[in-house]
Amino acid sequence: MNHATPATAAIAPWPRVTAVVHSGTTATLIVNDVERTCEAPSEERLRTGVLARATAVAGTVGRPVRLRLAAAGSTQLLAVRSDGAVHRLADDGTMDAARLSAPADAGCRRCGTQQPLTATTCPRCGTLEPHRVERSPFPVLDAADLTLPDAAVAAHVHARATSSGRGAAPSLVVRVEGGPARTVTGAVALGRNPAAAPGRTPVVVHSPGMLVSKTHAIIEVDAGGVVRVTDCRSTNGTTLLGDPPLPLSPDQPHVVPPGVAVRMGDVTVHVEAVGTGADRS
Repeated sequence: MNHATPATAAIAPWPRVTAVVHSGTTATLIVNDVERTCEAPSEERLRTGVLARATAVAGTVGRPVRLRLAAAGSTQLLAVRSDGAVHRLADDGTMDAARLSAPADAGCRRCGTQQPLTATTCPRCGTLEPHRVERSPFPVLDAADLTLPDAAVAAHVHARATSSGRGAAPSLVVRVEGGPARTVTGAVALGRNPAAAPGRTPVVVHSPGMLVSKTHAIIEVDAGGVVRVTDCRSTNGTTLLGDPPLPLSPDQPHVVPPGVAVRMGDVTVHVEAVGTGADRS
C-alpha cells in the first residue's frame, strides 16, 4: 500500500536511486551502492524499467523515493511512489502534487503484455519482474539498509558518467553560510584563500573563528549528478551533517547525499547539483 506524502513534505534523501542513460537503449542504474547495467529494445521500454525499479524500491521502504535521471546533458529529479505514480521533485526535495503521465510502453519484456509498473509477475507468461531492464537480476534489498546506509556505503555511492561525450556534468549550486547561492561549472575549491586550478573555481569561505584552512575542501559533481567532497588535509576537518554526522578522512572523496550540508571548521556549506549552468535568481 502506498503511503501518501503531502506535496509540501520533503522526500528523504535515502534510498538514492540514480539512472545514467548512455544511449537510447542502455543505461546504468544505481540503488545506493548496488549498480547494474541496463538494456532495453527502446528508449521508452528503458524508461519503464527504470521507473519500475524505483517503484519496487518505494514499495520496500513504504514511501516515495527520489530518482535522479541523467540523460543527454541534463538531469531530471523525480519522486516515485510505490503505486507507480511519478512526480516532479523540486531542488529542495519537495514533491509536486501533479502526477506525470505513465510510460506509453509498459509491456512485459518477454510477451509484450501491457501491465502496471507495480507488476511483479506477468499474468500472461509468468515472467518474474516483467519490466526488468537490468542485464543481471537485482538483489533483494532490505528496507533498513536502503534508508539507513552505513558510512562505507554512503561514501561509495556513485554514478557513471554518460558515454561518448553525450552527458556534460551538471553545475553546482554552492551556498556558504551567511552568503548568497553561487552557481559554478565544474569543481569548486573552498577555503579562506583557496588555490585555483584548471576546471576548479575558488570560493572564499570567511570563518568567524579562523577555523577554515587555506584550501579546506574540494567539491565536484559527475555527469550522473553525484556530488562528492574531499577534505584537503584541513586543520579542523570536514564533516557531512547527516544523521549521524560523518567526519571525513583526508584526501578521500565522499558522496554528499541530497539535502545533507557540509561543515568546514565553524562554517556550514550547502551544495547541490543542477542540470544546467544557469544562475539562480
